[in-house]
Amino acid sequence: MITDYPTKTCTACGGTTWWYTAIDPNYKGNPEWLCGVCQPPPGDIAKLRMRIMRGNWMLSKRRRDIDAMPNDTPEEHAIVLAERLAWGQGIDKLQLLGKELKQLNTDCLYIEKGKKNKPCIHDNNIIECFTCGNDYWPIQELNDLWFDKMGNR
Repeated sequence: MITDYPTKTCTACGGTTWWYTAIDPNYKGNPEWLCGVCQPPPGDIAKLRMRIMRGNWMLSKRRRDIDAMPNDTPEEHAIVLAERLAWGQGIDKLQLLGKELKQLNTDCLYIEKGKKNKPCIHDNNIIECFTCGNDYWPIQELNDLWFDKMGNR
């Protein structure tokens, strides 16, 4: 199963750019995070996929940080609103990358060995993956969630 984007630096070069080996169908061995500086990912599609995966991780983490910010005074409220605006702009940029990836006919970024290993929807029915190369996955999960809540399955 895919683990969260590494927060540490590379022990060899100090880099903070990582890529997940499962995106490369020719990679032999267990999926793992590799340093993008010491061992760059193969091909343009792989680089774009990793950029989007990292963006998803960063936006998810940032949303949790914004949700935890104090919001009691007018000054704090203004800061939270500014942070949410910047966060929304980040989503817009990431969605442009997702459209570029979709034009390349790629599937979900989180499929390993034919199985999806990260859901689109997480706690509180929040979509956690902010861009998708294939609209099928979030729609399927939303439908499944709706059917589960209605007790139809």
